[in-house]
Amino acid sequence: MHFLGKGFVRIHRSFIINSAFMTAFNNNEIIVNNHKIPVGRSYKQEFDALISSVSRNKLL
Repeated sequence: MHFLGKGFVRIHRSFIINSAFMTAFNNNEIIVNNHKIPVGRSYKQEFDALISSVSRNKLL
């Protein structure tokens, strides 16, 4: 996953999302406005770090 600034993140070779519009996620996809977007294998490790960071900030 590559952070592109202003909340945009590349999660797949074919997809860049604005993380502010992420409504749900699971281990291998993100849901944005009722659209399921896959997380690419090469972006998975960074995606997990992002989700961990988001989870910590939501709980505080």
